[in-house]
Amino acid sequence: MKINKTQLMGLSPNNKLLKEYKKQLNNNLSQMQFETAMGLVLGDVYLRNRYNTNYCMQFEWKSKDYMDHMNNMFNEYIMSPPHKKVRMNKNNNEVMTWGAQTMSHEAFNFLGNLFYKNKMKTMPKNLVSDYVTARNLAYWFMDDGSKYDNNKNNTTNFALCLNTQGFTFEEMNHLAKELNLKFDLKCSVINNKNKPVIKMDSSSYLTFKMLMDKYMMPSMKYKLLFKS
Repeated sequence: MKINKTQLMGLSPNNKLLKEYKKQLNNNLSQMQFETAMGLVLGDVYLRNRYNTNYCMQFEWKSKDYMDHMNNMFNEYIMSPPHKKVRMNKNNNEVMTWGAQTMSHEAFNFLGNLFYKNKMKTMPKNLVSDYVTARNLAYWFMDDGSKYDNNKNNTTNFALCLNTQGFTFEEMNHLAKELNLKFDLKCSVINNKNKPVIKMDSSSYLTFKMLMDKYMMPSMKYKLLFKS
């Protein structure tokens, strides 16, 4: 008999029913889930395997709409609904975010093994050529992309930034070169507070926008400097 996810609320990770539910799930993410997850990991989503077993994904975003989208995307792997988190930033202003995580499952192991070696996040040399797609880029940009010039009144500078977490300058330089080759972009790596960031030249804006249009959520299109 197929187990419904609603039967699992509040059960411990070692519960027999939960283990049976995990067995009935696919051992691989769908193509859409895989491409989305790849983009998220390039951003600041964290993959972990606490006990050296299966990986899980942990999310945290300010946008409730974006969190709900991810909750739907990975619904069968998320046991608890997104929860609100409130904290004070360094300027003593209240910041509200939404957090969630998937269960640990074999479906996330390919990504975990691709990006993590000896618990350290790494950049596979063949990442762009073999795995990165326009959908990856869209979710990476929605997750951790921004306008390069933070002056909202500047309508002439269309340079963009792709931020990421945990990679070296050498890895990011390789990534930028591969993105240029595969997607006909003009990317370079800049130093932002001693961390590597990919800067996309204004001349690549229209090319990048055309790649992104199909995949960007309406509520996130403000990041591409045009109206939702």
